[in-house]
Amino acid sequence: MRSAILGFVGGVTLLQGSAALPDRGSMIAGCAIAALLLLLRRRTATVLAGALLGAVWAALLAHAALAPRLAAADEGRDITLVGVVDSLPYRFDGGVRFTFTVEQAGNVHVPPRVSLAWYSGLRGQVVEVGDVRPGERWRLTVRLQRPHGNANPYVSVSWTKLP
Repeated sequence: MRSAILGFVGGVTLLQGSAALPDRGSMIAGCAIAALLLLLRRRTATVLAGALLGAVWAALLAHAALAPRLAAADEGRDITLVGVVDSLPYRFDGGVRFTFTVEQAGNVHVPPRVSLAWYSGLRGQVVEVGDVRPGERWRLTVRLQRPHGNANPYVSVSWTKLP
């Protein structure tokens, strides 16, 4: 049992260092090979089976985490979102930044939470930044970009507060 656990941890670690996630066929093949290795009942086979199962498990979690993302075709389009401000707003010299839980997005698939910023001077326009409070429900027309790096700082937004 310890051999399988050590192999599992090794498989997860190996997947974390890989540049790409395996596809569905590779994960199914990995599970089948792991089942065959477990039938051998040898320590080396158990370690390898654990490593395969660990890599498949980590890949499934990674695929699930990456599933709710903005499609490339929807990037840069005006999208109307209805939802709730779910974080404390961070105010800075150029505006305010907060996270937003999406309740409705029309017929566009967007992530359940998005990071939004309302800039006071975007593209030469001077816009008055409103008062954003946690828990408020808003209808927003946003132009989203897929995340790159650790943040998504370039979102232009027009606002209509809902009662």
